[in-house]
Amino acid sequence: MRFAPSIDIVDKLLKEGAQLFLYDPQAMREAGDIFSRLEGKKKRLHFSGSPYEAVKNCDCVCFLTEWEEFKNLDFKRIKKVMRHLAIADGRNMFDKNKLIKLGFHYIGVGR
Repeated sequence: MRFAPSIDIVDKLLKEGAQLFLYDPQAMREAGDIFSRLEGKKKRLHFSGSPYEAVKNCDCVCFLTEWEEFKNLDFKRIKKVMRHLAIADGRNMFDKNKLIKLGFHYIGVGR
């Protein structure tokens, strides 16, 4: 994670005042170490135990890593728990048309 773009993205979102709920199936401990250094912002940074926990009542889901677990998510289930149906796909790993058909606002990087 040392040079991961997600570090800069998380920092920028926190500077903008966002509440963040993070989940990464491979790097939670390392992310906790890195983000714990963000003084004054830690109260708006929460680590979730699953992707479904992370999306509860959220306004936008940002996918910043390409883990297989994310590719197999149940978006009908996610749709039921989100406050606003927005997805920012930083890896272009999802079928845009499928998500739009489900009612999501889809933002793909480079699309």
